[in-house]
Amino acid sequence: MTSEYNVNMIKIPIYKGVGTALVTPFKKDKTIDLDGFIRLINFQTDNDIDALIVLGTTSESPTISDEEFNMLVKTAIKHKKHAKIIVGIGKNDTMSSIRLAKKAQKLGADALMAVTPYYNKPPQQGLITHFKAIAKAVKLPIMLYNVPSRTGVHLDAKSCLELSKIKNIIALKEAGGDFSHILKVRALCGENLHLYSGNDDNVTAMMSLGAFGVVSVVANAFPQQVRLITESALREDYITSTKAQCELLPVIESAFSMTNPIPIKAMLSKIGICEEWVRLPLATMSKIKKKKLKYPINN
Repeated sequence: MTSEYNVNMIKIPIYKGVGTALVTPFKKDKTIDLDGFIRLINFQTDNDIDALIVLGTTSESPTISDEEFNMLVKTAIKHKKHAKIIVGIGKNDTMSSIRLAKKAQKLGADALMAVTPYYNKPPQQGLITHFKAIAKAVKLPIMLYNVPSRTGVHLDAKSCLELSKIKNIIALKEAGGDFSHILKVRALCGENLHLYSGNDDNVTAMMSLGAFGVVSVVANAFPQQVRLITESALREDYITSTKAQCELLPVIESAFSMTNPIPIKAMLSKIGICEEWVRLPLATMSKIKKKKLKYPINN
């Protein structure tokens, strides 16, 4: 399948700018609202979003069946227009992750996103072996995903260096919020592992350290505002990017005032993209909490 990284090979970024971590719209009976999903995708592509991340954390992926996985990936690919489709395949066991990776590749995904295995808290060597096994099983570019607050395990910089030697391990979505760690990854891996912010409130700061953009939750409802942050940073206009980041901060804080994706689904419902329903064990926001949500001034 894949070979070890060649020092003469140039790794091309999966995308530059905004990748939206799509929610999965549900109907009141908790079945998938496919019309709402298509409406959401069209809203993203109409606003020139660069990539669509399907079946990540924000999509409530642990609650999605194999049949629904197929349906969501096929639908995203059919309606993606110019956007790259990145499919989340991370599970807490390696064989399941490989099975989904092969399925996503067969369905026509552009790239994969693989989160560190959650709950079982593997050691660093286990993480390295896990990601290497996924990379060996497919040819697609892979974005690693480090989010210790969700998974209970942290992918350290030395592990990132080891994994950056793999040909199709292209990127790291970093959501730990530890800028000393991020800087160390950047120093060790350089252009062999492209960085993306996994936190909406860290975009400008991470891009100033060389990240190519963000995997954004807030962009589900407010794509133009997130695009302004990334486009300014890509031009190295960090003053404009910082200003846009600060202006959006109350919205970002609202979007994470409860477990993601509960608040962002409430926001999407208010602007008419899809309904707010989530699957158990998550629960929708109370009316009181929904009234406290913040929206961009120019929205």
